[in-house]
Amino acid sequence: MDTDIMVDQKILKTVLENKSQNTIIPLDDLVNIEDLILTIDMLQSKIVHYENLKKKRVNPIDNAIIDLDSRIDYMKKVILATLIAQNEKTVNFPGVGKVIKKKNPIKWVVNDNEEIIKELKTKGEYDKVVKEEIKITINKKELNKVLGDWDKSGDIPDYVDKQGGNDGVSITFEKIILQKEEVVANPFTIEDMDGIDI
Repeated sequence: MDTDIMVDQKILKTVLENKSQNTIIPLDDLVNIEDLILTIDMLQSKIVHYENLKKKRVNPIDNAIIDLDSRIDYMKKVILATLIAQNEKTVNFPGVGKVIKKKNPIKWVVNDNEEIIKELKTKGEYDKVVKEEIKITINKKELNKVLGDWDKSGDIPDYVDKQGGNDGVSITFEKIILQKEEVVANPFTIEDMDGIDI
């Protein structure tokens, strides 16, 4: 995308004011959609940035992503309203993007699975729609005990291998609470620690 293109702040301000009032008003001209496309692209870049930061700080970033998604959704509604008002299906903005009015697929929400299964059986659609599965899970902790007992009596099947059981070390660190005067800045950076083998 061309980074020299500037967004018309007046249009963006108007759109955001309308969003705060929860009203969708079409833009005056199809050309103004370009400003929203550019803004959506910038907002999506921010979302990617926040998702990367999210690994460090979750809650504030979740809220920021929700806010950005809300802005994007609103701007898409304004674009759609503008396309409808201008009686256009497709508008191309070379170097920026393209907008196309399309029909989204229908999604169904089933609120009662038991009732839909009964209805599918009644109408002969059950086998076409429903996949029956039996799931077997093994309690690993209990299996280890049973296999340990079998090992003591020499009854381990040849399809079971024994691994581990070697001596190891467990390290537990205590949290040290320092008084305010005792706090010393860490002289190492993450880059300094890259060369240290642990």
